[in-house]
Amino acid sequence: MYRNHFPLFAGVMAIPAALQIPTNLYAFNIWARALRMEAGHGPPFDLGALGIIYLIILPAMVVAGTLGLGAISVAVSDVYLGGVASIRGSYRKSLRRFRSLLGLLIVLFFIFAGIMTVFVIVIGLVAGAFGALGVGRGTGTAAAIVVVVAFICVVVAIVAAMVFFFMVFSLVIPALLLENASVGGALRRSITLTRGRRWHIFLGVLLMIFVSYAVVLIVQGPFLFAMFFFVAQGSSPPFWLSLGTSISAACGSAASSPLMMIAFVLYYYDQRIRKEGFDLQHMIAEIESAARPATPGIVSG
Repeated sequence: MYRNHFPLFAGVMAIPAALQIPTNLYAFNIWARALRMEAGHGPPFDLGALGIIYLIILPAMVVAGTLGLGAISVAVSDVYLGGVASIRGSYRKSLRRFRSLLGLLIVLFFIFAGIMTVFVIVIGLVAGAFGALGVGRGTGTAAAIVVVVAFICVVVAIVAAMVFFFMVFSLVIPALLLENASVGGALRRSITLTRGRRWHIFLGVLLMIFVSYAVVLIVQGPFLFAMFFFVAQGSSPPFWLSLGTSISAACGSAASSPLMMIAFVLYYYDQRIRKEGFDLQHMIAEIESAARPATPGIVSG
């Protein structure tokens, strides 16, 4: 699907990816200034430019990224169901559900932030308990091992919880857009649809991550190598190289970011076929639509 419709999918994600160019270019500019900065000088960043980035460019990136996620989901769905998909049409459909889609992403952000907050509190309580017991203050190697093992267990628990909740809510965007569901309805649908297949989805997502990073490395790798070459020589990269690196990063993002949403939408339909017989429902709907008689016109003679 990705190979046969690459211009469509890359074109959809090119819009949010293009907004990364000014922020990447400014970051490389700060890096170059920091390399040239001598002791006693002020910070390498410009407050005016930072204000423009945070007040104008970042909100635009949030809006474009939200619409892009919706548009790529709609485009994949249209292609999968044999419909007509276009960049403009996909963004038009995504724009209709923009408020719900943005609200969904905000809810997911607070869910994951809540998970992180709980684990930070747990880490603090564990550290406080060890401090109260005097662990680590001259109690020997065994106590140090206990502290390290406890810390590793907490980190593993954080990662496991984040992965689990990511898999549970991995199909919320297709459910929201393709079923016209509410935010709460999309969350419930994702929980239902992913049940029994979450490890399978996890492996698919892991594969897409590897492929996406490979694409980004191929596209951006030569520019990054040239950047590190200048740094190794003790000189800051020239502007043309920073610009080329920023553009290549945007191209790599536009080429790689559709892969994850393609996987999610295909898993969404795969689960609906397995659990609800969606393929039969879709076939019956197409047969009924084709058999429906046309509205007779008025013939004058």
